[in-house]
Amino acid sequence: MSLIPRKKITELGVKESSAKIWPEGTTIVAMYGATAGEVCLIAQPTTANQACCGLIPKTSFRSFLFFCVRRERDSLASKSSGSAQQNLNKGLVSGHQILIPAENIIEAYETVVDTLLNSWIENEKHVQTLATLRDTLLPRLISGQLRLDPFCFFVSDGSEIALHPNHQDRPNKT
Repeated sequence: MSLIPRKKITELGVKESSAKIWPEGTTIVAMYGATAGEVCLIAQPTTANQACCGLIPKTSFRSFLFFCVRRERDSLASKSSGSAQQNLNKGLVSGHQILIPAENIIEAYETVVDTLLNSWIENEKHVQTLATLRDTLLPRLISGQLRLDPFCFFVSDGSEIALHPNHQDRPNKT
């Protein structure tokens, strides 16, 4: 899962192209090539071109739609065709049949699974923040542009705690 787009498009680019803006929570199915049938969930409004098919869920059916389509990715990929490159099309995706339970069952499912999906998304955001920090700080540490004092460290509220070489001032871990 990636929450940071690799490429960005301007508002003018969206207006003057075939790109579509899909809302957060849209399930995306890749339509072309080696990734045909791959499925992802977008965690922020995103643009895409005709290489993707966006499935916008009914309100509060986001998790069900995503995991249902993800479970069907091999079946969707098997429907792709083409001589030089395997492709899906919107008709194949929209015509793919799945069993949909009663709405009250989906609502019960969403009550449990949507919380887990939100946690997954938040964890991915934290992972990307940490990776950005690593990629920013590590080169500076290696080059000597940034130094860490071995006798102090910083806590999340920004305060500094000094440690003496005998480590008697080390705070207790809770």
